[in-house]
Amino acid sequence: MENNASPALRKEWAGVLLDNAQDLLHQPILTEDELMRRFKVAIRDAHRYGLTSVHDAGLDPTSLAFFKRFLQAFLPLVFLR
Repeated sequence: MENNASPALRKEWAGVLLDNAQDLLHQPILTEDELMRRFKVAIRDAHRYGLTSVHDAGLDPTSLAFFKRFLQAFLPLVFLR
């Protein structure tokens, strides 16, 4: 698909960066409070639209560590033998 828009108009466009293009952006290091805030917003919005599960194939190590801490703190697992 060819982009024939003028350079001035192209500066106004917004979109999603995929794959390695995301590495071009500076992403701030998220605090525990910011991770929790984002998690709560995601859960709230998922419930609002009736979603019962969510999957993210691009989970980064920081987010994975957050979810592990969250599970240990709020959802203790019980193993039955």
